[in-house]
Amino acid sequence: MARQSQFQSIMSSFQASQAAATKANLDRYRTGLGIYDEVISRYKKGGGFVKGAEATLARTKKKDVASGMQSLVSAGLAGTTMSAGIGKKWEEEVGSPARLSIADVAGQRISQAQLGKAGFIERRQDVGPDPGMISQLMQGLGRSSGGRMTTSQPYAPRSFEDQHRNVYSSAMARHRRFS
Repeated sequence: MARQSQFQSIMSSFQASQAAATKANLDRYRTGLGIYDEVISRYKKGGGFVKGAEATLARTKKKDVASGMQSLVSAGLAGTTMSAGIGKKWEEEVGSPARLSIADVAGQRISQAQLGKAGFIERRQDVGPDPGMISQLMQGLGRSSGGRMTTSQPYAPRSFEDQHRNVYSSAMARHRRFS
């Protein structure tokens, strides 16, 4: 009975370790998914990357248009129709290409993050208890108790030598009884 209690104690310890490892694995998995989601949201429209790039673009436009207007004032052309076209020309030459470039970079980064996330999900493995390890544990306990496990089932020999030893032992016991 003590061996069965020892076996149950080892098994419950094994199961507790397995549950802790599974929980830690699940926590790491959720953290990984959260990181991918954060990266994806950063590059979506309205995300940090796009907002930052748009803000930089707006500051650059304001500075460039102001510089262009200053040049027109210095040249004495401030009241002409040329001043009205500075913002439009800046958009055509700088603003639109920059926005397309920002959208292209954001799209590439989102695609990379989504592919990375899909691979991360695909590579996840849920590892359960190793039946081979449990079998070895039971065999080790069986050997340490003289070849017998204290269970409700009768002893079943593991090898031919064990069977031969058991037959010989029972034959000798019968012989002693009748002698």
